[in-house]
Amino acid sequence: MAEFVDNYSDLKELGIDCDDNELDEKFNRAADYLPKLVSNLDNDTLLTLYAYYKQGKEGVCGTPKPSWFDFKGRSKWEAWKKLENMPQENAKALYINTIEKIDPDFHSQKVKQKETWVCVSTLQGETNLVDADKTVVDLVKENNREGVLSLLKREKYELNTLDENGLALIHWASDVGSVDILSDLLSYGADINSRDSEGQTALHYAASCGHIDCVRFLLSNGALIGIEDNDGLTAIDVANDEDIKHLFSTSV
Repeated sequence: MAEFVDNYSDLKELGIDCDDNELDEKFNRAADYLPKLVSNLDNDTLLTLYAYYKQGKEGVCGTPKPSWFDFKGRSKWEAWKKLENMPQENAKALYINTIEKIDPDFHSQKVKQKETWVCVSTLQGETNLVDADKTVVDLVKENNREGVLSLLKREKYELNTLDENGLALIHWASDVGSVDILSDLLSYGADINSRDSEGQTALHYAASCGHIDCVRFLLSNGALIGIEDNDGLTAIDVANDEDIKHLFSTSV
């Protein structure tokens, strides 16, 4: 597992001996390679990589701390904030160094995917399961629409029951940003305004994760904007994306 450091070593000590252009090129290649590794990484390593990436790209964390209920956003913010004044070039070097330690052969691999950060569904630290052992929750978190439909057709499932994480299927579908699965769940009787253990609806999840297509779909299918979670916040309050905020403003 990657660890944070308190002293900012010279790049040569990290095995990164290159000029700024070369460092940026290696940093971008490492970021592009991350999706190939995500399924095998634990939460702490993912958060550490996220922090190095944000520090390398944007510098010192200057964004407001997310509210306590937004556990995924809060965890990412705290990981980034912990780096304090670490220079961007050091964060980039540490990011590269961490990817190299996870997969020493990454420089020899061809990379086709782009790095993206993930919502709580990927931060769960899932172990790899064979398809036969996967539950409908696993399949929703994988955005596996075909698998979800297959299970729903074969087995009776209480769609509005909260799992051990305090979420119903509709919350997971919003978290991963799947309009198709949301549509399927509603057709099978899921409550569009179902609340999780923190009082959040699917609309809260879609808004806080920046999934504008899900927000649009939920609103068009009767999702209530004014529902407050246990902290008194509505989906409008937790939206960070300006386009989503505008969408809400035209729907009120």
